[in-house]
Amino acid sequence: MGHTAVIHSKNDQRTREYAMRMPAMRVLVNTAAPYGSIGITTNVFPAMTLGCGAMAGNITSDNVGPQNLINIKRLAYTARQPQEAFEMPIDYNTAGPSGHPAKADGPATGPLERSAVAAAVERYLASRGVPVAAPSAPLAQAPQPVSFVVSNTVDRYLAARKAPAGHAPQPASAVVSNVVARFLASRGIPAAAATPAVSSSVVPNVSAQVVDRFLATRGVARSKTEFG
Repeated sequence: MGHTAVIHSKNDQRTREYAMRMPAMRVLVNTAAPYGSIGITTNVFPAMTLGCGAMAGNITSDNVGPQNLINIKRLAYTARQPQEAFEMPIDYNTAGPSGHPAKADGPATGPLERSAVAAAVERYLASRGVPVAAPSAPLAQAPQPVSFVVSNTVDRYLAARKAPAGHAPQPASAVVSNVVARFLASRGIPAAAATPAVSSSVVPNVSAQVVDRFLATRGVARSKTEFG
């Protein structure tokens, strides 16, 4: 009653059925009870004092060890009010956006505003100790992602290619350099002074490959005469 039971079997289904039905807190499989119950031939916690659980009037069913004999004093401060401990309703289908029951006469909840999402992210970062820099401009005028800047710049470059012959388009290397300079400026990093022209064609060729791949995604055939 609560102590140990043993089964010798190769049928796992019967073994599990036996374990569920036997009133024992340790069910050993294919081993002797004295060795298996104290952890010599099994992976149960090694101990010579074996709890038998509530069915035998014990306070624990574990193999008793130091973890069962530790007394811990706790100093607990108030973290919430009683009514705040149960924020989610029983019926989740009636929950509002904040987890509380939705009011029938309340206004309908519209789509989330961008500013609300940004404020929520900043509060989460602040709670994790991550400093959040104050925006220098309104959210609507925030710096665009570099991927958007690159796409927008190359799209304008493609439009310039269709301009009259008097307006020669910039080479690919100049387009990439302009994108990088604008990105650094948006991050407050001064652009480096102009460097002497490079006689090698490695950099232009790399830039040309990048732009060519972008043009392919736009369905525009690359130009061997302009991009090298």
